[in-house]
Amino acid sequence: MRIDPCSIQAEKLIERLSALQVQGKVVRKATRPNVEGVMQRALVIRFKGREIEEIVGETEFDRTTIGDSAQFSPPVPECDACTCHTFLWLIAGLVVGPIVVWAIVTHLSGRTAVVLSFVAAGWLALLVWARACSFERNKFLRDLEAEVRFFEA
Repeated sequence: MRIDPCSIQAEKLIERLSALQVQGKVVRKATRPNVEGVMQRALVIRFKGREIEEIVGETEFDRTTIGDSAQFSPPVPECDACTCHTFLWLIAGLVVGPIVVWAIVTHLSGRTAVVLSFVAAGWLALLVWARACSFERNKFLRDLEAEVRFFEA
């Protein structure tokens, strides 16, 4: 179990979002196969201009008519990796890394330069990794907070 502040905040926001029950209007009914090929029945519910699909059982699907009010739990957004941002930080690290190593090697000589170059390159890689990960985590928290605000208001 992770104990960092971002994970704790994300868990609290997910619990808060999952505990909400909101009322929407059924716009249409939909059936389609899932990954295993089993037909799933879903109600498409409109809430504040947004359409949300809610998977329901066969009995609820049959007795619900279009235009009825339906109560549902808001979906929890997934944490998607921002590959563009990660790629940009990777490029920055690959450009700055050799420059730092070159600067150290030209100003120092011998083992000191080699050891210091490895240490500098390692720290640079760690900083790039930490920045990319923190951006993804903060983006996920912003998305969760926006969803909670949207469904609570």
